[in-house]
Amino acid sequence: MGKGPTIYEIAREAGVSASTAARILSGRSRGSATSRSAVLAAAEALGYHLNFAAQSLSKGASTSIGVLTPDVADPFFMEVLRGVERGLFESGYYPLIADGHWQLGENRHALEFLLGHRVAGLILATKTKPQSRVFELLEELPVVLIGRRIEGLAQRCLGIDNVEGAAIATRHLLGLGHRRIAFVSGPPLHWHTSDRIRGYQSALAEVGLEVAPELITAGNYDERSGYLAVDGLLRQGVPFSAVFATNDLMAAGALLALHQHGLGVPEDVSLVGFDDIPLSAYTIPPLTTVRQPAYRMGVDAATGVLDILQGRPFEAPEYRGELIVRDSSAAVGTKPGHKGRASSTPARTGTVRKL
Repeated sequence: MGKGPTIYEIAREAGVSASTAARILSGRSRGSATSRSAVLAAAEALGYHLNFAAQSLSKGASTSIGVLTPDVADPFFMEVLRGVERGLFESGYYPLIADGHWQLGENRHALEFLLGHRVAGLILATKTKPQSRVFELLEELPVVLIGRRIEGLAQRCLGIDNVEGAAIATRHLLGLGHRRIAFVSGPPLHWHTSDRIRGYQSALAEVGLEVAPELITAGNYDERSGYLAVDGLLRQGVPFSAVFATNDLMAAGALLALHQHGLGVPEDVSLVGFDDIPLSAYTIPPLTTVRQPAYRMGVDAATGVLDILQGRPFEAPEYRGELIVRDSSAAVGTKPGHKGRASSTPARTGTVRKL
């Protein structure tokens, strides 16, 4: 399949400058009525791959793709947004971002904000309640979801299996001989939280361990909540030899709490996070974590919305959680300066990489 005409060919056909043609097709400028009409007609005649955007512009429709995220400051979602921006690059569409601040009420307001701006499509990287609202949106415009699963919408949902991802992290610690593994969960209403708790529980059950309720504590996916969760366990005298924090920001907070209580990582307590945000490779010690491809999911979500807008079929690709083993986890009883070796406990469907 050959490439479509370039901006320069369209500009030549329309009798305008390349910069004028680019601004009109991207939506950055409507141009004069004469120039706009000429550029849109040339794009149509030449079969330009932004033809769908040109037609929308001619009708005054939006060239924005709405992106609803729970927290634009969260490094994981920053990577998702970078991917969305890349996926929309040179498409004639631009991301319009709204922040739900991890609150369902805020999510609703943010979603209505995006819809009020007549976005051409939606990327939902946060929870929308009720789920029936998502099906209603699908009847109005292209929608792709990141991170969550809705029954009957698998082809539009991008994300790893969070149950298996949490099980991979827990199996890693079990394989190192840990049996008292503290678990720092996310917000109760967040869609990841219950899945990651299930993964933790299932991995314990695989080796015949019952869940100890006192080891499960809730965080809020930020550093402070991870700090307070582990600090609280230590102040209560709850014994544990490892911590699984269900995102890397909470793991960073947990690391500080352990340090302030005079505990070394990993010689006294092993620590595992989730997400593999860029910071995780630069903590002291570098953090063992479960990687999910945030940037790739953002790119795929953006190109998925564009495919749907152009009438092409879209099927969500499959992703796999990947255990990234760094220095924050080691076998029980490891002496300072010596890394413990993991047992043969398998990570199942996840990939294991040592860095």
